[in-house]
Amino acid sequence: MPLIWYEGKVLKLELREIEKIAKENYSAAKLQNKWYECVNFALYLLDEKIESENIYILAGLDSDDYDNINKYFFAVINELKIVKMDEDINYNFLCYLGRKVHNDEIEAIYALTILEKMYYQTNDKRFWEWVEFGDAVDLLEDGITYYKYDINKDNLCDYIKEKILLDIDLYKEQLPDNFFKMAFCEKCNKLVIPEIKKTLFRKKFFYKCNNCKATSKFLWCLDNKGKKLYLERKNSPNTRFNADIVDKPQIQVRRMLDK
Repeated sequence: MPLIWYEGKVLKLELREIEKIAKENYSAAKLQNKWYECVNFALYLLDEKIESENIYILAGLDSDDYDNINKYFFAVINELKIVKMDEDINYNFLCYLGRKVHNDEIEAIYALTILEKMYYQTNDKRFWEWVEFGDAVDLLEDGITYYKYDINKDNLCDYIKEKILLDIDLYKEQLPDNFFKMAFCEKCNKLVIPEIKKTLFRKKFFYKCNNCKATSKFLWCLDNKGKKLYLERKNSPNTRFNADIVDKPQIQVRRMLDK
């Protein structure tokens, strides 16, 4: 049975959505050995009234039948004229997790565990921050709040969901060097790398802005609020932007800190 595919009746947006889901599900299969997601892709196509012999065969396969899943999945991919399945696979997996968490198909804490492991599995530096965030969550379980994250036990799951979506938005951005060590200074409103200064007391320290030298509050780029402010400024048409400083006084750091 030939592929029933009438491009004149299918919006380009829908075509892009099908390609997006195909690549996301494949990334889960490739990186997490979740080959049943390739079968789920066939079921998704059938729900969308897209049919072919290969789609029906793929939809009927057992989830542990790796060889045939691989064979018929790529037969379907070829029918749909989808290319570059392995390109941006880490990004596609992040999108896959974002979709699953947003739809409450997996728990946010489980997604955190997966993303911590992804750094060691892929050596992708974009996943490093999830290791540090996992440490902050461990501290939270012991009743200790890590100052770079605005998290508590009540908002943790929602925070993780939002964090994944923000990381999807940031993944393909050309971020400044040492972005995850940066913070917005409340006083001068600049994006800086705060300097650590020791006090007279042993094991005590504070951060100092390397632009205005103030020791005011900082909105860290590791935190969701810092990421939102960075994206808000970067996407503003009137922003003066370079690799070191994002400067737009109209978008105030204090407003984000007070939220």
